[in-house]
Amino acid sequence: MGRKFYEDFKYSKILSKSLTSYHKFLDLLDLSDAEVEEWIPDTDEEWAVTDEEDDPEPNHQERRKTWTCIRNERVEKLIEWCQTNILVGNTWFQQPPRRKWTWKSPGDETRNQIDYMMISKRYRNALLLAKTYPSADCYSDHVPVVGKFKLKLKKICKPFTNIKFDLAILKTNQTIREKYQISVQNKFEALGDAEEVEQQWENFKSAIMEAATEVIPKVKTKAKQKWMTEEILNLMEERRCAKGNKEKYEQIHKKVQEKCNMSKENWINEKCKEIEQQRKHTPQTMYRNIEEITGKITFLSTGCIKAMNGDIIIDKEKKS
Repeated sequence: MGRKFYEDFKYSKILSKSLTSYHKFLDLLDLSDAEVEEWIPDTDEEWAVTDEEDDPEPNHQERRKTWTCIRNERVEKLIEWCQTNILVGNTWFQQPPRRKWTWKSPGDETRNQIDYMMISKRYRNALLLAKTYPSADCYSDHVPVVGKFKLKLKKICKPFTNIKFDLAILKTNQTIREKYQISVQNKFEALGDAEEVEQQWENFKSAIMEAATEVIPKVKTKAKQKWMTEEILNLMEERRCAKGNKEKYEQIHKKVQEKCNMSKENWINEKCKEIEQQRKHTPQTMYRNIEEITGKITFLSTGCIKAMNGDIIIDKEKKS
């Protein structure tokens, strides 16, 4: 996904929002200078295609600095618009005259360069080439303007999902603990001894992870509201459908509130019973359940006390 590649963008396939930018620009031609200045600083379009009836022929000796052309009002406004960090791709590359003209008059008396491909200066290094294709078979007095761009796609980093195993079950469930020990031992015996340290580490890691995947259950994902039930969700959907009937809506709303309060109270009571049982055997799980009920993170006491001046006292002698 991060590799560079080349792709041709045809004149007819330029982004639609770029064409919108161009039409906005054409509308400016009938506005006052003050109104034009108000719009130009807010321009943030990155691509544009113009069809101006002027001929800003570039001076190839200083093509990256100036245009040498017959100036008129439309040319001046086009150049003024390009000064807001816009680059005219047709004038950036040196091409023979047959690759520059974009329009021919009826009877093929004159040929002019009046179509332009524009790009934000921020992305000018992406534009490799801009020229016309007069030999293209298209029913028009204009010829296609082709740009060649070098794009580098952004690499999308896939988030790494760390598998969480319920390790607390190894302390409480003897059957799973014995199965896990046997599985790890069998994995080590099958891998054999390795001489290099890196290989030993890989063997150790793979044996532990494979055994845990086979034996230890994973931690279940927690819902946002643990006490929410299917019955309450159905009542909420019924309440939403009865939004046009005020009386029915209020009746269902009262039922939803009663069910929510009852379900939440039952859930808290069950959690309190679990905390009482876990207090002696699994204190780590107990603190996790307390955080789940209160919504506050608790920390184990370090045994330190704070003095009157705010200093933390660690020594036992100073504490006394």
